Amino acid sequence: MKVCLRIALFCLVFSIFAPSVFAGSYQLSPKGAQFVEDCNIRYQYTLDTGQIVEDTLSIQRKMGRKDAYEVDLDLYVVDAYMTSNGFLGMSPEDQDQLHIGQWITYEVSDYNMLGSTSLEVPLTISIPENATPGQYIGGLILIEKKSDSESTDQSGSTIKLRYATAISINLEGELKPSYEVKNISYTIEDNILNLEFDFFNTGNVAYTLEGDFLLDGLYTSESVTIPSRTVLPGQNITISQQFSEMHKFFTYTDTTLDLSLSYSALDENSTESIQFSGSFFYVSILFICLLVPIFLVIYLMMYFLLRRFTK
Repeated sequence: MKVCLRIALFCLVFSIFAPSVFAGSYQLSPKGAQFVEDCNIRYQYTLDTGQIVEDTLSIQRKMGRKDAYEVDLDLYVVDAYMTSNGFLGMSPEDQDQLHIGQWITYEVSDYNMLGSTSLEVPLTISIPENATPGQYIGGLILIEKKSDSESTDQSGSTIKLRYATAISINLEGELKPSYEVKNISYTIEDNILNLEFDFFNTGNVAYTLEGDFLLDGLYTSESVTIPSRTVLPGQNITISQQFSEMHKFFTYTDTTLDLSLSYSALDENSTESIQFSGSFFYVSILFICLLVPIFLVIYLMMYFLLRRFTK
């Protein structure tokens, strides 16, 4: 009986004082987006590649009875992803954003509010021409920092409250895969062979790039695997690979670069192989040093043989 009375008393005190202890919540609503009934995503845009849209984000603050303190607000737009458990995860604000976090921009990122008010923030959504058609998810993140004396905790750290709204952009359009491989070069330095080439993703799909580099020599053959990596639409990367040790006494004559390219977008999958070949001549210094005494011995043998038969 005493336990029940204590619980009831706690609930009564909590209901009276909770509004003055806890901050109010925020509602973030992009006006031009469609509201969807989804457990993860709340607002959705349907756009075309290359499209530019001007929109307004409405920020409404819902307060408790005594929550009229002044607050500073920071706004971020970030990429999002689905976890293996089916939950929505948000990329950190200080991390490089790849799609929605880049496409949605705003002129001002920090704001100030007093009491139960609302803000309207102009947004610009710019979809690149080479964006891959499909669904992208992201998040609008609002970080609240109190401006009054209650803005630090017992350890002296600044109190920040985070509010997030998930959005998605559905891009309509045609898949246009294309790429270029340029500037293939081979250099030898300190008995190490360096392979370098540039890969240009000129299409609108993300490529997965991997391959093998083969050295076919006079007395031996060697190969090295190029690690797998992803190249996003519009991205240019330089790939460098090394043979850590070449055989010191052999010459290499032919090289072959085999690349495997694959992409998966919408309901389309593709894998193809491309090959580049080249030739060069390499003789190590040790090999040359080995040849000198051999030629010297041969020369001396021929010299003495000629002297003997010419007498």
